[in-house]
Amino acid sequence: PPQEIKNLYKWWEEMKVTMDEKERIRLGKKILRSQAENLWTIGTVGNQPHVVLVKNRLRNVPPTGLFAYDYFFETINHPEQFFLKR
Repeated sequence: PPQEIKNLYKWWEEMKVTMDEKERIRLGKKILRSQAENLWTIGTVGNQPHVVLVKNRLRNVPPTGLFAYDYFFETINHPEQFFLKR
């Protein structure tokens, strides 16, 4: 990836592990500044509803849910709790 993208990943990884609140805020502002200057993503585009088809045997699937990068797509719906009915 281009150096700008590598920087974003580096700042994000540093932000996740730092215990210093001021440093975390500084890194977060760098990430937001990069987004403002480069417009890497447009937050209102692509976050529309999705249809998900589920076979009748698959159980414990929530009737509604989120599917977004911020929540690692399907992770927030706890697919580890889905099961097949025999």
